[in-house]
Amino acid sequence: MGFSEVLGHEAVKQILKGAYLAGRVHHAYLFVGPEGVGKELLAFQLIKLLNCHEPRGGGMGDAAALDCCDTCTACRKINDDAESFRDGDPKDGGSSRFSDLMALAPVGRFIKIEAVREVIKRLPYSPVEGRTKCVLMRDADNLHPAAANSLLKTLEEPPTETLFVLVSSNPHVMLPTILSRCQPVRFGGLKPADITRYLVERADLSPVAARPIAAMATGSIGRAVELLNHPVVLKRVTWLREMNALCSAPDHERLAMAESLAADKQHVPVYLDLLRSWLRDQLLVIEGLNDESLSNVDLAAEARVAAGATDRFALMDKLARVETAERGLLGNSNLQLTLDWLLLRL
Repeated sequence: MGFSEVLGHEAVKQILKGAYLAGRVHHAYLFVGPEGVGKELLAFQLIKLLNCHEPRGGGMGDAAALDCCDTCTACRKINDDAESFRDGDPKDGGSSRFSDLMALAPVGRFIKIEAVREVIKRLPYSPVEGRTKCVLMRDADNLHPAAANSLLKTLEEPPTETLFVLVSSNPHVMLPTILSRCQPVRFGGLKPADITRYLVERADLSPVAARPIAAMATGSIGRAVELLNHPVVLKRVTWLREMNALCSAPDHERLAMAESLAADKQHVPVYLDLLRSWLRDQLLVIEGLNDESLSNVDLAAEARVAAGATDRFALMDKLARVETAERGLLGNSNLQLTLDWLLLRL
């Protein structure tokens, strides 16, 4: 896998490859963004590019065409390390197949000081297999305070031929002194169309089955994968039809549905995501978009009927209420009362 096979983040790719071509790769990057959007995957691509024996393209400063060869010894070893790191749980000082790569992740709650000290001890030596010694830290916001402090001097005065990539979804909890020594690279969520394509190509779903999951994934491939066999998603069509019928149901049936949802407490966020997608589909119908724009495209005919019984202002009000309910639950509002309030006002 090279840069070209990583979904989305074209601006980030351009920045990193442009820095490589200009010989201005920073010694320490902080990759920041939501979980599951590809931060770590692109970190490995940058590490490969810096150590690839025969990079492809890039002539005349063409960053878009530049990529790793993906066939040399360094690329193959780093690919193996990326797969092991994704699937495993590093226990030591970041040992890898590619000897110039040190990849750290939290063990328990923290990245421990012992692991960081081992990395610092290895950095002064020249690269063995590649051109650049690379340190990748997953969930860098979980650096133990002592480990973070031990890293400061190395980040401020790094050995030559060294790259740090710190990956975080919560940079606000990191030490300001760490943040100030890293160049931030910001990642947004992926487009639903990109996630749909991923699910079709990698999870062997049909576009119709993939689109609702992509809409609920909030821009995250990781979230989409989690939803593939989620019990709420598996009964999506039945549940949305129940919710659609609820809009004309008496209050006691609405309260019964709220009680049923509250009993399935751990899945309430997914139910609310699904409800949002259904209300949004109706809004898109009213705005004149075609069926291909809908998240629940297999329920397009029912979405048109439901949209015909309401208007855009009512739907926007309902969407706002779903968001209010979500915020309330994040703030520890009473689950049952919040769901009662929401369903009585749909």
